[in-house]
Amino acid sequence: MFDTQIQKIEQESYTYEQQCILIFLPKVFHSLVKKIRETSSFEDNNILQLADSYFQCALLYDQFSSHIKSILSYISAFSIYASKSPSEIAKLIDEMTTIINSFTANKLTPKDILELYQRLLSSEDVVEIRLKIPTMYRENETDDVVELDGDEDTSNESREIAIQWYRDCLKTTNNIWVKGVCYYNILVQYQNFIYEDSDGKDNVDDMINCLPQFNTSDRRLLIKRRKLHFLKEYEHNTGNSATNSHLQLHKFTKHPFDKKLEKNDISTIGHYLMKSNDLIGAEEYWSSIAQQLECDFAGPILPLIRNPHSTFDEILDTIKQPKNDTNALFYQLLETYGKTADYYILKAKDDQTTGTESH
Repeated sequence: MFDTQIQKIEQESYTYEQQCILIFLPKVFHSLVKKIRETSSFEDNNILQLADSYFQCALLYDQFSSHIKSILSYISAFSIYASKSPSEIAKLIDEMTTIINSFTANKLTPKDILELYQRLLSSEDVVEIRLKIPTMYRENETDDVVELDGDEDTSNESREIAIQWYRDCLKTTNNIWVKGVCYYNILVQYQNFIYEDSDGKDNVDDMINCLPQFNTSDRRLLIKRRKLHFLKEYEHNTGNSATNSHLQLHKFTKHPFDKKLEKNDISTIGHYLMKSNDLIGAEEYWSSIAQQLECDFAGPILPLIRNPHSTFDEILDTIKQPKNDTNALFYQLLETYGKTADYYILKAKDDQTTGTESH
């Protein structure tokens, strides 16, 4: 079963390695193998061990980003289970056959992958794929984008598609941190590449309603480094007033540092950026947070240090003032540097496994 398809994938592995959706497929095949294992009872222990060895190899290959080898191992495991299954599994075989044939025909698109995840995998996996796919579009790493603006490059078109994916994700999730990732990425794209328009203004207004649910660091980052820039450019570009949006934002701009953020709290936009493997976005996010905290800490102290008439006691008293929440700021700054280090470790591992796969 599937011998022809396996042979084709092995012979043309380089071609299949170029598919942008490749990294998402092992989870799909993993799900189908698990389903057939759970559906049937196998009496031949030797056959079961052989199939399971393929299954375990697939897991290891996927861990090291050897996606083609992982897919082949999953298909082999499924084939053995299916050939010895006493149960009625025609639907599972049809599902597997359809996916394999679509893959080998280079017909699977990111939307197809999303549909497969929705049908076969958990809601958490679906959320992750909804964040990972627009990251690929944002970085122009997909192969299904049509060039439309005559510049012989698909970067602009890819960014527009990425924003639409983020907007679609906003409509399907109630997770505030997933929403935060979407809003953050939409605003970054507008700030760096896209003309501020009414669609973006709608996103800004919607985000205002979510701001109280973010911790202070994320809230301030979204407002000061992203939203205010967007509104200024929007007014300049369109001639429309954004006074109401400015008034709603004003109440959030004067909030003190949030002391509610507990140690080991993972509830940040940065955490979800890293969880969805958006390493470029994570680096920018944690760098921005670090700059923000450095300014918070230095803000009331630097003027005194630069003033030749300031005394040591005045500087010390300023540092000791409870309103500065110095300990919390130091802790947050250390945590931020730690998260930035985590990013570089993940990036190094990602580069290493990518290099291993290419060989």
